[in-house]
Amino acid sequence: MLEAVVIIRILRLAVYLDEIKNFRIIIETLKSLITPFISMISVMFSIFYIYAFLGMLLFGGKIDFENEQIRNNDSTPDIWALNNFNDFLNSYLVLFELTLVNNWMVTSEMYVQVLGTKWVLLYFVSFYVIGVLIGMNILVCFAIDMYQSIGRLDNEQNAHEQKLFDLA
Repeated sequence: MLEAVVIIRILRLAVYLDEIKNFRIIIETLKSLITPFISMISVMFSIFYIYAFLGMLLFGGKIDFENEQIRNNDSTPDIWALNNFNDFLNSYLVLFELTLVNNWMVTSEMYVQVLGTKWVLLYFVSFYVIGVLIGMNILVCFAIDMYQSIGRLDNEQNAHEQKLFDLA
């Protein structure tokens, strides 16, 4: 309960942050991004859903801790067997790690060794292109564009207020 009181007291500072121009632009940007981001996140969720389903279909049950090809490989840590497509939650976790470009080469190499074919790389490279290069860049570009447009509106408003002040 004490933590909630402390958090509420800290949130009172957000009122004062609105008085600083740069923070006001950031706050207005976040407010205006809520609705469009919901649709953009639903697109990313759809990409994740399709690739998670394909991953479970292609690789489900192939990766586990008892797999000798993972245990005898020095370049793949033993705990890396947790990066599997055995269920939906683990599939999303693997795809999230791939989106962050977090050792994706170790994950893809593990699947190539276990399945014994380089065609597995097609799955990982296509997810990288669609999910990371296209999907995440659209999200970032949209946020930057919204920030710049809010900044321009704020500058125009300040110029208009200054003009009114000069006339008075």
